[in-house]
Amino acid sequence: ISGVPQFDQFCVTGNVNYEGTLGIRLTGGFNPVYGDSFKLIQSGGTISFTGTTALPALSGGLSWNIDIVSGSDRFGSGSMLVASVVPAPGAAALIGLAGLTLSRRRRA
Repeated sequence: ISGVPQFDQFCVTGNVNYEGTLGIRLTGGFNPVYGDSFKLIQSGGTISFTGTTALPALSGGLSWNIDIVSGSDRFGSGSMLVASVVPAPGAAALIGLAGLTLSRRRRA
């Protein structure tokens, strides 16, 4: 069905206080890429996350970012717990440093 996510998510009408372990398991050979984002919990109220994470390692200098955002979509408005694929903390700095090095070599 078009537009239906291929991952599990919780939709809750009230507030969510998540204190457990948030685990993500990749199946079927799926490897997320930079920019992929997954809404894991949607709440009609607020979300609090004070738990831990058990996330699979990502290749290519990528890591997970877990964030709580406010917004709305076709299901309503409220808070969302979102897992996104981003550059690993040191990878962004290395990419920027490589760009500076290349631009300095071109000027010489």
